[in-house]
Amino acid sequence: MSDAKAKIGLFVDQLVQQAMNSGLTWDEAVAGFGLAAKATAVAAAQAGDGSAENCEAHARKRFEEGFAQNVSVIMARSDLTQLREAYADVDASAMLENCNVKIALRH
Repeated sequence: MSDAKAKIGLFVDQLVQQAMNSGLTWDEAVAGFGLAAKATAVAAAQAGDGSAENCEAHARKRFEEGFAQNVSVIMARSDLTQLREAYADVDASAMLENCNVKIALRH
């Protein structure tokens, strides 16, 4: 996985968590994402990355590209039932090592 994809994944994780904890409905949160995308494009144009029209068109294109991608969301209950079910066939140690997480076990 590229560094950019990893950073985007982390950004998306944080954004979804904030949306879920914001008190907004999912519909309101999605409207907010659209506004944030447009505001980011406007800021990019103001920073000299192109005209406002070009930056907004590019933002719309990237937004649509995001919708074209497959995603999976795992929402873990406090008892971790859903998380266990989702990763039942995965070696947890290998997965954590792949995420650069080290496991220390007491003996």
